[in-house]
Amino acid sequence: MRTQQWLLELKGYIIRSTTEAARDFWPSPNEVGSPYFNFRLEHIRQVERDALHIMNSERGDEEIVMASVWIHDRFQPQFEGAQHADKAARWTREHLSQLGFPSHKVESVALAVKHHTRRSMDIPQELREAQMLWDADRLARLGPMNLISYMMTHLAEDFLKDLSGNSQFKSGSLSIKDFTPILLEKRSALFRADWFYFDESRTIARKRIAATRAFLDVLETQIY
Repeated sequence: MRTQQWLLELKGYIIRSTTEAARDFWPSPNEVGSPYFNFRLEHIRQVERDALHIMNSERGDEEIVMASVWIHDRFQPQFEGAQHADKAARWTREHLSQLGFPSHKVESVALAVKHHTRRSMDIPQELREAQMLWDADRLARLGPMNLISYMMTHLAEDFLKDLSGNSQFKSGSLSIKDFTPILLEKRSALFRADWFYFDESRTIARKRIAATRAFLDVLETQIY
């Protein structure tokens, strides 16, 4: 669809919010610059990529999907964190129509956002766009791109400050050898490829899981 004004405004709002929040974690090397990394925005864009791919294959309401993608982590760190799905659903009901989003679809977006943190696959079939967001949110955490994002996330100031006095990093600095075990922990945490609602999602998941396992297997042999 042609990018609508409500989506431009929503994206602008989320970009500004995430950028400001990221300053506390990845401050710019100069006072006026942007933070050198913005994990939350990177994640949202990767979810958008995967949601569009699923939607184009499986068919869904693009307005509901796109709105839910950009809102779903509004209250996730670097924001307030706790109960972020419920908070984002409440924000959707209170603010989304003010951007010009179709009012009769607001509740569908709120339900998609509210359900995206469900651990088991119990989203009702009639909430198809909620299932698409759920799949896309988890697909974005798979594959080589996620490993890069994971490393960048752990270069945040709060993590680096924890290195002081940490027996794992006795020198107070972080080497690739030090960091590799943290990456290798991701191998056992990979989602199963059948834990997705749509065939297209499962196909993407299998490819990314295989690529991640292969990468980590080789990485483990290179530790020195």
